[in-house]
Amino acid sequence: MATESCTFPSTLDMNELPIVRVKLNTPPLRCIIEAILPELLDNFENVSVEVVQCPDLTQPPFNLTSEGLCGDENVFDIGDVTNVVPSVKREKLYNVKDLKRITRSDPLFIIGPCAGPYPFLGADSKASTSVTI
Repeated sequence: MATESCTFPSTLDMNELPIVRVKLNTPPLRCIIEAILPELLDNFENVSVEVVQCPDLTQPPFNLTSEGLCGDENVFDIGDVTNVVPSVKREKLYNVKDLKRITRSDPLFIIGPCAGPYPFLGADSKASTSVTI
């Protein structure tokens, strides 16, 4: 079996990028229900909203890499629209493993949209991420 050598492109050092930490508001679940229920009732014939125990998100139909959220969630917005408009800046590469070090989360569960790995695919792409590091 032949062994291929892999050359990985250099990535931006996240420690050198500006990091803004914002404390997010965590409203009581009843307030979320009160906010969404009227809108749902305006748009759907049959509606019910209730708070339930989070299902195991590793099981269908979710099939994520973690059973659930940990209660210490963070929201990351890495890069911005200037990385893709007016043209794609393919040199703007980020390594998600750096997030583990920056957040001090172990394990780190990442879900959400991102740009795909151009250097490995040779084409622009989008990804829907479910990764546990």
